Amino acid sequence: FPVTIDTAHHVMQMIATLPSGCELVVLWNEQGDNPEVVERKTVTLKNGTVVRYYATQWQELHFANLRNLCIGLCSREWVMWIDADDRLLPHQHSWFTELDIYPPGVGGLVCGCVGVQPKHQQGSNDVMRYHTPTARVFRNYKGFKFEGAAHERLSWSIQKQGLMIGQCSLLIHHVGYEVDADSMTSK
Repeated sequence: FPVTIDTAHHVMQMIATLPSGCELVVLWNEQGDNPEVVERKTVTLKNGTVVRYYATQWQELHFANLRNLCIGLCSREWVMWIDADDRLLPHQHSWFTELDIYPPGVGGLVCGCVGVQPKHQQGSNDVMRYHTPTARVFRNYKGFKFEGAAHERLSWSIQKQGLMIGQCSLLIHHVGYEVDADSMTSK
């Protein structure tokens, strides 16, 4: 997943929620004029998770392009895109060992992304709850590409390859909107 300066503080918290033995590709992006991807380091955590750090400098911050670079750096059969401000729950870790139940015709899986967002109204502690189904898990096939600058999507690319998109029980908790009103305005 791509990391930008404004999300870097979330990275270690997100990594702590990943299941053991997974591979994580972290692409650090700073604005610049050199789109070359440079490998920085590889770290193996105590639980067997391998974290591979890369860096690039893109003129424009375009998340679809950065995510597409990340796909090319992945080496496992299945890929899950996760942002620095996303979290997985420990009771869901075993789900990742069951990916082989999906037949070859399934190219991606729709997961739920859930969270809360404060309403930021004077004198109110109310929050809005949201659930956004998104294809977050997909096979590591050539030809899958993200599209869109901010709220990028992958589903069309999976379907264009003639593959189905299934549903799964995985829920990803998004903490990125659990911020004060000023921070939310700047998003």
